[in-house]
Amino acid sequence: MVSRFRRSVVVTCGVAMLLTGCATVPLASKADDQRAKEFKAPDSKCRVYCYRPYKFAGSAIKLPVILNGKRRVELAPNTFTYFDVPPGPHTVATFSRDPVFGTVFPIKLNIQPGEVIFLWHGSKVSGGGFAARLIREDEEVAKRKMRGCRLVQATLDVGRE
Repeated sequence: MVSRFRRSVVVTCGVAMLLTGCATVPLASKADDQRAKEFKAPDSKCRVYCYRPYKFAGSAIKLPVILNGKRRVELAPNTFTYFDVPPGPHTVATFSRDPVFGTVFPIKLNIQPGEVIFLWHGSKVSGGGFAARLIREDEEVAKRKMRGCRLVQATLDVGRE
């Protein structure tokens, strides 16, 4: 009896996951994607990349990227964005669950001119629900992980606001 119950629960969960699908976001052109993967900061600015390589956990959820307190873009699995910002202090954040009841997870950066920063947008499902976070990543590791990611359309050139 227990094994029949388990089997029905597993099948029901599997069907539910298939029906929910993966989150999608508008993508930039392939030419823009290739230019972004040159990984160079423009003169007198800094470039911050946020990328979300595919993971099954949370694949149906778009994860926000918040720069200096303003929600800028959402990432789906296998996508990335970047921000060209002036040198100095900046805060990049994401939040867990939803912006009203979720927890914001910021990462503070003090960026030098010409510097390129890579932030991995990680996520996991735990007993308490869905959790998202940003983690600073080594340049070579990030470039390798970003090969399979596509640039989202909403990448912005951000000045001090």
